[in-house]
Amino acid sequence: MKDFFISYNDTDRHWAEWIAWQLEAEGSTTILQAWDFPVGGNFVLEMDRGVQEAERALVVLSPAFLAASFTAPEWAAFWARDPKSAGRRVLPVRVLDCKIQGLLASILYIDLVGRDEEEARAALLSGIRDGRAKPAVAPSFPGARAGEAPKFPGAIPQRRPELSAELRKALESQLPTVREGAVRELAPFLRGSDSGLAEAARQALEKAREDDSRRVAAAAAEILTDAPAASSAHLFWIWGSLAIVAAVIAMSFFLGRNGRPPRKGAGHFTRSRTHVGPVAELRVPPLHYWPSDRNCSIVLPTAVPS
Repeated sequence: MKDFFISYNDTDRHWAEWIAWQLEAEGSTTILQAWDFPVGGNFVLEMDRGVQEAERALVVLSPAFLAASFTAPEWAAFWARDPKSAGRRVLPVRVLDCKIQGLLASILYIDLVGRDEEEARAALLSGIRDGRAKPAVAPSFPGARAGEAPKFPGAIPQRRPELSAELRKALESQLPTVREGAVRELAPFLRGSDSGLAEAARQALEKAREDDSRRVAAAAAEILTDAPAASSAHLFWIWGSLAIVAAVIAMSFFLGRNGRPPRKGAGHFTRSRTHVGPVAELRVPPLHYWPSDRNCSIVLPTAVPS
C-alpha cells in the first residue's frame, strides 16, 4: 500500500509534483499520475488502481480542481471509506485561493497560500503527521508584556540605516556590469541628508574600490574622489543664493522711497491703485541715518479688496 494518492487537476501539476517530492523526501510513498501512469495505459483503470492501493488521498485544492468534473470522484472514493474523517483519509491542501463548498468544506485543510517555500514545506509536513501538533519549543508567557513598564525610548536600540536589499544584491552580482551600475547608484547617498545611509554607501564604495573588475573599482574611486568636491559646491551654491537674496532685500529696503514727508508716529498703510492686484504700501518714519525729508516705502500684497 502507498501512503498517499495525489489528486489534482492538470493545471496544478507543478504543485502536485512539488508536494509529492516533499513527501517522498521525508520517507512517505505516493501515487502521482504524472509519474506513475505509463503512456499507453488505460487512464480509468490506472486511476482505479491508484485509489485502491493508497491509504489516503491528498487533494490539491485550487479553482481549477473544484471546477473539474473528474476530480471529485477521486477524493469521494476515499471519503466513502471514512465518512467521519476519523482516519483522515482525505487531506486537502489549498495551494490557490478558492471557495470550498459541499462536503469537502467540512474537512480541515493544509493552507499553503501566501507562504514561501520553507514555510509551505513546514506546513505540509506538519499537516500530514498524525497526533498532536504540540510545538517543540515552549511558547512565551503571554502576560509578560502586558504588565511590563514602557521602556525609555533612548534605551531602545535604533535600527541602523541600510541600503536596499536589491542594491546590496546588485553589488554582490557575478556580472561586473551589474556591479558597476550598482556602484554608480550609490553616489546620491553621499550627498543626501541621511548620515546613516551616507556612511553605508561610503563603506560599500570602499569595498567596491577593491573589486577585481577594473571598471567597478574605477567607478567607486571616482565617486569617492568627487564626493567632497560636490558637497563643497553644493554649500557654495546655497550660501551664494542666500547672499543674493539678502542683497536684493537690502536694496529694496534702502532704495524704496517717495517724495512725500512721513507722518509723525508709527508707520501706516496706504492703498495704491497703480498695481494690477490689491496691494498695501507701508510707510516707515525716517530714522536718524536717513534724510529727514525721505521715508521708505515697501509694497506688500494684501487680501483687502480695492
